[in-house]
Amino acid sequence: MSWDLSSYFPEFNGPEMRRFKEELTGDIASLKAEAAALPPLIAESAAGWERILLRNEDILQRISHLGSYIACLASSDA
Repeated sequence: MSWDLSSYFPEFNGPEMRRFKEELTGDIASLKAEAAALPPLIAESAAGWERILLRNEDILQRISHLGSYIACLASSDA
C-alpha cells in the first residue's frame, strides 16, 4: 500500500518541504527574539503580546502539519 502524501508536500525533502522547514525555523527564531524583547505583560504591552500569541498559533499549526506528515510517513512504512 502506498499513500499519496502530496497534499502535504510533493516529495519528501523536496524544495517545497525544505523551504517550509526553513521558514518555520526562521519564524520560530524571530518570534523568540521578539518575545524576549517585550516587557512583562501589562496593559501597555498587551498588544505586543497578542501579536506574539497569534504568531505562535500560526507556528503551532505549521508544526502540527509537519508532525502529521511525519506520522503518515511512519505509518505507511510500518
